[in-house]
Amino acid sequence: MRGVVCRWIWLLAIATGHSQSLPEFDFTQPSGTQGWIAAHDISQLSPTTNGLVATISGADPYLTGPARDYPANQPLWAKLRLRSDQAGTCQLFYYTTAPSEAASVVFTVPADVWVEGRVPLPALGANYRIRIDPPGTGDQVTLSSLRFEARGALPDFDFATIPDANQWGAPNDLQILSPTVEGLPLRITGGDPYFSGPPRDYPPGQLLWMRLRLKSDQAGMAQLFYFQTGATEENSVRFNVAGGAWEELLVPLPALSSATRLRFDPPGIGGTCVVSRIHFELRPVLQQPPWPKPVPPDLTSNTLSVSSGSLTLVHGSEGPGAFAVRFSGETVAIGNTRSMIGYTKDLTQRWITLTNSVSLQLTGSVLQANAKFLDADGAEWRVEQSFRPASAPGAIDVESRVVVN
Repeated sequence: MRGVVCRWIWLLAIATGHSQSLPEFDFTQPSGTQGWIAAHDISQLSPTTNGLVATISGADPYLTGPARDYPANQPLWAKLRLRSDQAGTCQLFYYTTAPSEAASVVFTVPADVWVEGRVPLPALGANYRIRIDPPGTGDQVTLSSLRFEARGALPDFDFATIPDANQWGAPNDLQILSPTVEGLPLRITGGDPYFSGPPRDYPPGQLLWMRLRLKSDQAGMAQLFYFQTGATEENSVRFNVAGGAWEELLVPLPALSSATRLRFDPPGIGGTCVVSRIHFELRPVLQQPPWPKPVPPDLTSNTLSVSSGSLTLVHGSEGPGAFAVRFSGETVAIGNTRSMIGYTKDLTQRWITLTNSVSLQLTGSVLQANAKFLDADGAEWRVEQSFRPASAPGAIDVESRVVVN
């Protein structure tokens, strides 16, 4: 007797909430420049299609922006895109009444190239202003945009920005190119390419997900090492990269600790790999629920069937898994009418028992069974299954698809 061939698509669902919109200044648009004033050692502030051009006329140049409201309890990233004729230090002040060194952040800007600086800010609040002190003591600086993003508690490397892109180094068998708006290009020049990042602190005892966005010319196996003194095989994880297109990979990591460094070994032995971002999320430890006892399906009415040789699958409408497999008319297996789907929301694990009815449809020799329902948090789920005769008699292919909005 041939069996039932099952092909499953698994889904990890992580529910997230909606966040408050954040201020944004697009200096290439007239609306983005309103309220910005050349306050000191800037002789001219000119709006252009490339951005706001500041002509620097002294040793302490700065411009100030209008007051804006920010979420009171949300730490932020400030992202400033600019091009400076002179290299130097750029400083951002955040304040409600008067700027102070304690309420400021700095980053180093190279000369004559467009860069985007990304620096951490604490949670602000209502009526905050930003002061920008551009680099240099003369010539011009063009400011293209100032944007803000929510900042989580875990390490986050955005390779399209500085200083993140500049803090990774010690390359082996690869050349680190200049960052672009897409990320940090790595030109691979040998059989053992890798580069390493700075130390970062991770929450002790907490399993992690690493999210990695990249585009590699070559497919193959990539590897991430995590260490404090030196990289070792036992403290690493391998994962496959398809290559040829942008990918966002979700990689499980064990609990790390303080002052942990990462080493990334891209796939392939040639071409270019562009690394866009590496960031982390807490990975909850999933616990098994009390599995409900299966109940035989009711197949006395409202059924459809599909057959392959002596094998027949009969499906009822009471819910997903409400089917029986029969060989030469004798029932040899039944589906699970009490299947469960698990998901997490804010690191809390939730389970759904699939007892909703399904709609059945037979198109040619393909049987479709679809169910739709809402979970306790208001998300809509769809469970779609198709059953069709396999290419060889005596087998039925099953494909399951789970979709959540």
